[in-house]
Amino acid sequence: MKIRTNCPQCRREYSVKSSLLGKKLKCKCGEVFALQSPSTIDSQEPSQVAPPAGFWDDRFDEIADDIPKEKPSVVHVEKPIKQVSDFEAILPMDPFTGGILYSVACYVIASVVLTPLALVALGLFFVSPPLGIAPLVVLPIFAIAALIYRYRAHFVNHLTLSIKDEGISILYHQALPWPCRNRIIPVESIEEIRMETNTVRASWLLPRAEYSHTTYSSQSSYTYVFVYHLKCKLKKNRFETRLLTIESRDLAKTIRLHLKRLKLGGQEES
Repeated sequence: MKIRTNCPQCRREYSVKSSLLGKKLKCKCGEVFALQSPSTIDSQEPSQVAPPAGFWDDRFDEIADDIPKEKPSVVHVEKPIKQVSDFEAILPMDPFTGGILYSVACYVIASVVLTPLALVALGLFFVSPPLGIAPLVVLPIFAIAALIYRYRAHFVNHLTLSIKDEGISILYHQALPWPCRNRIIPVESIEEIRMETNTVRASWLLPRAEYSHTTYSSQSSYTYVFVYHLKCKLKKNRFETRLLTIESRDLAKTIRLHLKRLKLGGQEES
């Protein structure tokens, strides 16, 4: 026959044979106690039996060891990537670059070369009018040839605009000779640079410009278009310079965005 008994320390319950009454048993908690009759065991108050010191601490440690440990999650915080300004575009020839110099050059050629020819023609005119008129035909031919060359050079030549962290460069690629020079401007030498909107009279040199307005008068009418001037003021210069004029509004916005990344671009002005 088996009887039930409890350890007086940890109250662990055991089922043992009745023939072991009076003998000593050893509990798993380490307590050694005598096996008594069930009536004696039941008569003990649970409150009179105290667990050994540190008993529950050991049990809590065992429970904590059984709980699966979660690996700490490591969050990699990436450093913000610096916006690098690296813009390059191949653009049509600037419609205003070199125009004044070319006009002056044509005027000088006409003065140096064609003036003596005109004087000879005038002398021949008094001798024989047909002979005097023939050399004067050279003057309109020269003017027409100069105008054709002006437009031909504009549409054949092109330029490359580069905006980088180091600065701004404008390089001209000339299939035909033209009075223009490359510009390379370090960013540290720029005091202010901005894109300015303006309206100019429409011409053959501005075929891609957007329509602005038309003015009418009693004798004639003029059509105006939008252009965008890239103007720069250097720290060592008192006055600002026009670096470039473009016709595309979208391209002007893109250039202004890259200028802002260099912390140089001002607001677009109208």
